[in-house]
Amino acid sequence: MTSRTASMTALVLFVAAGTASEAAEDRSHLPLPVRPCAVCHGNEGISELAGFPNLAGQKAGYLVKQTTEMHLSARALLGLGAGGVEGPPTRHQSLWTEHRENRTMARQSVMLDDAGIQAIAGYFAAKPRACPPPGVTRGTKLTLVERCAVCHGEDGIGATPNVPNLAGQHRLYLADQIRKMRSAERGEVFIDAEIARASGVMGPQAVQVPEDQIDALALWFANSPCAERK
Repeated sequence: MTSRTASMTALVLFVAAGTASEAAEDRSHLPLPVRPCAVCHGNEGISELAGFPNLAGQKAGYLVKQTTEMHLSARALLGLGAGGVEGPPTRHQSLWTEHRENRTMARQSVMLDDAGIQAIAGYFAAKPRACPPPGVTRGTKLTLVERCAVCHGEDGIGATPNVPNLAGQHRLYLADQIRKMRSAERGEVFIDAEIARASGVMGPQAVQVPEDQIDALALWFANSPCAERK
């Protein structure tokens, strides 16, 4: 068995395991491409597990961008060329800084096509985002909030299509992503950490967030109020 065949076999087994857990809840009313996503992210795009991001109310453009990048990465890792043609990844693919390697998402994204990605993004973008329970506070507004607000908005809802909304996201997920960006472990590059920090969009920003302020920053955006159910 070749390494590539072994990788494909492992992927199929992983998909089968996910399908077994999916049977616990009826998702037959969901669009077909959305059903595997709902297992972890929730039927309405709000995950019950803090380690899996909420997708409800997220910008469609951002969801398309991230899913496409994980799709490209999964195919490159499995040695699949464009259109499902098997072959070694090109040099361009192996250094492609807009790939996002995510082993958890690889099994879900590897066989998606453009129509499926668009359907997933449109479905979750149309859902109302998660809102904090009444009486929950945002905590201390750090000086760093103003820096983040330039792109993400002070209330966690930015105007740029490919920049994610932070409002309503899991606090622990946001904190974890900031830490991964600080150490270039988020998987959006295949190159070393120093180059990632110099060339990535979030790298130079994340390294300026002190460790002792990460949780407070995440709390501020996660608990942004839903005055208009954004």
